[in-house]
Parts: sequence; C-alpha cells; structure tokens
Amino acid sequence: MLFRDTTGDPETQAFYRDLQASARRANVALIRAEPELELAEDRIEPIAEFARSATTGLALWWAERPEVPRATVVDVAANMLVHGLGLTPSEREEANQAN
Repeated sequence: MLFRDTTGDPETQAFYRDLQASARRANVALIRAEPELELAEDRIEPIAEFARSATTGLALWWAERPEVPRATVVDVAANMLVHGLGLTPSEREEANQAN
C-alpha cells in the first residue's frame, strides 16, 4: 500500500511536494559529488529519493521514541545508506572513521 499525505489544501500539498523535490535534488547533488560511487545515471534519482524518504521515516520514528539516543539513530542511518550504496569494506571503514 502506498501512502501520501492528503490533508490540507492544494497549496499546502504543493508546498510539501516542492519541499520533497528540493531535498531529493540536494541528495542527487551529494551523490554525484562522490566520485567513488559509479552509478548509472538512471539510478541516481531513485537512490536520492530512497535516502530522503528513509531518513524522513527514521526521523518520524525517532520523534516517537525520545529515549533512543541520537547517536544510535545517526549510526543506523549512516550504516544503512553506506552499505546500501555497495561501498567496499575499506570504504565503509573510512566512512565510519569519519563519523
């Protein structure tokens, strides 16, 4: 089942769609700026959307669980995105050391 926020007037809905598109474009730019990610062009925007929606979902989940440490949430998000992009073990280690 797919979910989309249907509350609010059309202007509010358009605002949220524009906000999501802006975040997706920022993620596309970040992905393209990583030279070690050799991704086919047709995969970049879907990956950017996946990152946007996954981190949004995680943030919403965390908002209902304030007892979960921020460091845990950040670590989970970073590890899922890094592993999901198929980086090599040494690249993952470098990413983990940078955090």
